[in-house]
Amino acid sequence: MPFYSQEAAQALVLPTTPKLIDPWLTTGSMNLVFGPPSAGKTMWTDTVARAVASGAMLFGAYPCAASRVCIIQADMPTVTVVERLQACAAPPSPNIGLWLTDNAPLDVLNLGQAHREVVAAVRGFDPALIFVDTLRKTHHLDENESSAPDRVYNAWRTLFPSATFVFLHHSRKV
Repeated sequence: MPFYSQEAAQALVLPTTPKLIDPWLTTGSMNLVFGPPSAGKTMWTDTVARAVASGAMLFGAYPCAASRVCIIQADMPTVTVVERLQACAAPPSPNIGLWLTDNAPLDVLNLGQAHREVVAAVRGFDPALIFVDTLRKTHHLDENESSAPDRVYNAWRTLFPSATFVFLHHSRKV
């Protein structure tokens, strides 16, 4: 591995990294959105998913590459998700898929047969962007264990090797 001065590193001409949302969401990356419960992370996810699915401008400022999106909803009952979808003024998109766990346990490190069938369906859908809502509901590890994040992120990457991930996470509800 070469050593560069900062000046020399800034002068390097390298290929650009493709982006799903220019300039900040690169393809194949792993990202975390953190906020308190009820801060609007899920609503933000729906907005971003629609912009990426349609290749629109996000918030009128950030161009999105039209791509398939999967939202893994592990933190709310299916009835709540469906009520929100029905209340939304935007038309449904064929480029957005939903994995609804109905708030049932999901352990990405130890998937049961039913979850493996859903994983196969998501792979067939071939999303470029996957939202996981919420991170803490998709594993049973101790969040304070230093190896937990790496193990969980690697498990998701193993399931969907080429996807870009956005994990939603919040502190425990009071």
